[in-house]
Amino acid sequence: MGSGMNCDTLIWHFSNNGMFSVRSTYYLAIDRKKRITDQSLGSMSQSDFMFLWNQHLPPKNKAFCLASLWFSRNRKYFARQPFDPLEILEFAISYFESFKNVVSVVVMPRLIESAISWCCPPPFFVKVNFDAAIFVNFGSVGLGVITRDEARNCRVWRSMALPFLLASSAAESFVARLACSLAREFKWPFVIVERDCWEVINILKQQSQSLSMLGPVLNDAWNLFDYIREVSFIHIRREANQVARTIARRSLLIQNGSVKGSNVIVDALF
Repeated sequence: MGSGMNCDTLIWHFSNNGMFSVRSTYYLAIDRKKRITDQSLGSMSQSDFMFLWNQHLPPKNKAFCLASLWFSRNRKYFARQPFDPLEILEFAISYFESFKNVVSVVVMPRLIESAISWCCPPPFFVKVNFDAAIFVNFGSVGLGVITRDEARNCRVWRSMALPFLLASSAAESFVARLACSLAREFKWPFVIVERDCWEVINILKQQSQSLSMLGPVLNDAWNLFDYIREVSFIHIRREANQVARTIARRSLLIQNGSVKGSNVIVDALF
């Protein structure tokens, strides 16, 4: 997915840093052996589990039953501890009672609204926000980028609709590259890049070649800032990225739009 700016690199997808290790192959072999064993042995109480799975319960109650099933599955898969359907049901009831005790406590709403809303950049800086939206029914991915200055004026916004589906992590890396390419296109010397995806922001902060699965595209994004005088990458709350999210969600209607200095178009998206 990367461009010609980066050299081809071997990446081991079964470790977090992309580097091959004996430990990662050991866990991969153990995982494969467990899958084969579980598929061949099956479950003697399959009808009991199907009975629990097919219960017509209220959504809230069913959520706790499904959580109990998943917990029991993990305990068998990783810890090899036996269990039975009755134990799962008892766990779900206990879990639900604990939930009711917690939600009965009244929690005061957050009062510091400025901490979760978009803030203006310092003078002479341009702030770049971006987001991606996945449209499974349409088989496409929407990308949205918005840039604003210290006076809250929109410098330029851009949307793009990709005619194919991507995993969420890949979509995040594609829109990060689009945002960085937009900043390079206008050659702003001082840039702040904001996103509510910690994984992407953390990789860009490292300012080095990444060997992760997102690496090839995010390396492209970082290389686009070779001209810049100062750039910072900030992780923000989801509420502070609403405009970029709206542009991404409307990308199918906008049809790969790009408008310079238009607050009117951005306001009309809401």
